[in-house]
Amino acid sequence: MKNITQNFLSQEDLDLVWNEFNENPRWRYTKMAGENMLWEYILFDNIDTHLRLENGKWDFENKSPIWYDIYKKVIDIESDNFIPRTLLINGQTQTLDSAIHSDYNPTHPGEYTTHLIYLNKKWQNEWGGETTFYDREYNVIDTVYPEPGKLLSYDARQKHKGHGPIIPNTLRVTLAIQGTYA
Repeated sequence: MKNITQNFLSQEDLDLVWNEFNENPRWRYTKMAGENMLWEYILFDNIDTHLRLENGKWDFENKSPIWYDIYKKVIDIESDNFIPRTLLINGQTQTLDSAIHSDYNPTHPGEYTTHLIYLNKKWQNEWGGETTFYDREYNVIDTVYPEPGKLLSYDARQKHKGHGPIIPNTLRVTLAIQGTYA
């Protein structure tokens, strides 16, 4: 169902990510799946803050190199027939839980994978922020806690929920790259 890679991003990578967040604060508070609210980081200058692709390529020109480096690391662990479709950076604060949902996009049928990277520089399990997976009857079947730089890869059809932190003034940040296989 899922694969976990600890320390997929180094502390140096995470420092560069957070430097980018601080230098270019481009967050927008918006609705997400299930009508719940969250923060989205606007990486690409377009109406839709997360880019959906048809050709598997994003324009990283004039962006901090860290974003391309992370994207490339994910692409490098994938097979040659992986076609990235969506790139999204989410932020959740206390009480901003997502709805139970899947990342599956029926306009791209077939095998669909999500690569979720936890971008916080530090995290403690008692802060919450877990990703919970559910079976068809919505019973909890697995829970993954954010750890700095952890990569969580899973079948995008799998129902799950991203929980916001349970402590105030804390931002849980993830980057998701979703795609299909040719």
